[in-house]
Formats: sequence, structure tokens, C-alpha cells
Amino acid sequence: MNEDIYNFDHSSDNSRGIIFALTGITYADKNYRIARRNSDVTVIEYIIEGEGTIEVNGNVFHPKKGDTYLLPQGSSHVYYPNPNNPWKKIWINLSGQLISDCINAYGLDTVYLFNNLYTKDLLEEIVNNAKNKVPDLSLSTGKLVYEILYRMNMHNQRHEPVINPNARLMKDYINDHLFEPITLSTLSDLIGMSDQHTIRIFKSTFGSTPYQYILWKKIDYAKLYLKNTNMSVKEISQKLAFTDEFYFSNIFKKKIGISPTDYRTTFMPKSQ
Repeated sequence: MNEDIYNFDHSSDNSRGIIFALTGITYADKNYRIARRNSDVTVIEYIIEGEGTIEVNGNVFHPKKGDTYLLPQGSSHVYYPNPNNPWKKIWINLSGQLISDCINAYGLDTVYLFNNLYTKDLLEEIVNNAKNKVPDLSLSTGKLVYEILYRMNMHNQRHEPVINPNARLMKDYINDHLFEPITLSTLSDLIGMSDQHTIRIFKSTFGSTPYQYILWKKIDYAKLYLKNTNMSVKEISQKLAFTDEFYFSNIFKKKIGISPTDYRTTFMPKSQ
């Protein structure tokens, strides 16, 4: 495997803004594999040639030549090429609060794959600018990243699939009642279907079971509370309607890889 990798000047980085980490081009072989738990970077990649697989937050996709994909920071993901047709990709890794806010504002936080979305021109400009260390590199890169997100948003609006109304009804109910206990029976009664049919409708539409979707939404909120509030683990578990703090802690560790307490410690300000 070969990679052309370029970094950015970090002298003016601000964790509340956008931190540009790395950019480059990857010529993957069959042994190429990237895995991150609770990723500290957002990944944007365009596939120039070949195809592969991405697994993100319980969803599996198979992007190919001409596709763009977005893996937001905080997600748990794995991606690797098709061994018979490994991909060539151009990409950027970045982080910071502002990029997360932009992704959320555009409603892209759970939209990972953009079929036939052309972003190669913008990513090539980012790579060339980083390679040549052009003046105001962060400013020019920021503008190009915003353009990529804008294209993703417009692509998503044009290609938004027709969603099963029962699936939409269930998802809206979950989002509106996330801080309350939600059972499969509640969702089944909501759409007047059997439990098995309820799961099938939701999974075929959104790629995960209702239970998986609820857990990931609760974990996302838990991460926000752990990073930005002084709420105790017990208080967070109660806020998110877990049965108790021990069950919450076990689920959090299983999904994120570390305990809620260790996750909070990671984001505590470093002592001077």
C-alpha cells in the first residue's frame, strides 16, 4: 500500500473551530484496514477507483468509484477495500467543535454514504494546497470543506428516499421521547403491527433495529453530557431513562470502548 500524506500548520488551531489534521491520497491493497472507536477525527473521502466497505455505528455500506463518504468524529467505524478491486481514495481528516456543529446543522450526522457525489475537485485542491503549503492554508481549506458539506447537503436533499410512513412515525416518536423508556411494544402499538414486523420495517428503512437506534442516540447525548456538564454518571443514566447507572456504564463501555468516567476524563482540561 502507498499513501501520499500531508499535514497542516497547527499554530492557530482552536478546538472550538476546525482542526485540520491530515490530507492525502491512498492507494490501498488488500491488507489496508482502518478501525476507530469513538473516533477523534471526522473523515471525508472520495473514491477515485475501486470499491470497499465501511461499517459505522452498526451500519454497513459498500462505496464504489465516484462515491463520497463522511464518518463524523465520535463515531465508531471500520473501513477496508474490496480485495479483488481495492480502492484509490483522496481524503481529509479533521476535528473540532465547529465541524461537528456544521455536520449536525446540515443533518448529516447519520448520513454516511453519498452515492455518485463528486468531491474530487475540492479534495484535490485541499491536497495540493497542503502539499505546497500555500499562504492562509487553514482559511482556504475551511472554505473548501464547507463547500464539500454544502454539496453533501444538496445531494442528500435531491436523493432523499421515500421513507415508509410507519418507519418515519416510529423514528419521530423515538426522537421526541428519547428521555423516556421506549419499548418495542410501544412502537408496535404505535403502528399497529407485530413486534417482528415493526423491527423489519424500521431496519429495512434505517439500517438498524429500533433498539440499536435508540442506544446510539442515547450514547450520543451521554457523550455530550459527559463532555459539557457536571452531571454525574448516575444523573446522566436517569436523564436518558436507563434502568440504572451500572447498565448504562456497561452499555457505554461496550459501544465506545471506555467507561463513562474514563471518557469524561479524556475531555477534562489539562492542568498547567
